Amino acid sequence: LGKERVKLLDKEAGFQAVTRFLSVKYVINQIKYLDEKYDLDYVCILDENLTAFPKRVHEFCDMWIAEGLNKKIKLGTSGDAPSITPELVKHMKDAGFSMISIGGESGSDRVLKEDIRKGVTVAHNQLSIDNLKTGGITPVMTFMVGNPNEDINDVLETVSFFIKNNVEIDPFICTPYPGTK
Repeated sequence: LGKERVKLLDKEAGFQAVTRFLSVKYVINQIKYLDEKYDLDYVCILDENLTAFPKRVHEFCDMWIAEGLNKKIKLGTSGDAPSITPELVKHMKDAGFSMISIGGESGSDRVLKEDIRKGVTVAHNQLSIDNLKTGGITPVMTFMVGNPNEDINDVLETVSFFIKNNVEIDPFICTPYPGTK
């Protein structure tokens, strides 16, 4: 598949992640078809991490706006904290995005560093929430509890983070998938 399309996640188990994207035009045409059939007013794009590829997001927003869909259909999606910039938020807001779900994972830097290990910090999560709120898009944060090195103090840090930011949350029990260290 080529080095740029395969990421070896676990050398020992040989677990790989292949990322394949539908074209922006294809996605928009599918939504237009559903709109004609069901008269949509909201669509949640269930992309694993739409905002991680800003160039693709900007391409989507440009085409969505050019089609005039931003005047009719509101959008939601998911993203990762470090990619939520003010510029990206503004363009997404102009296109009609009203909600972005971010995998915050924990409100504890210790858990983020020792267990999650995605390079995301509480500061990244905070900045993404601030950027979304300032830009007029509702942030929803997903978090996990039950990480291997997590204790009650880490859980309380996460709860404090929710309360301080007054964000909608979607908590999960930590469930490692095959290939997860």
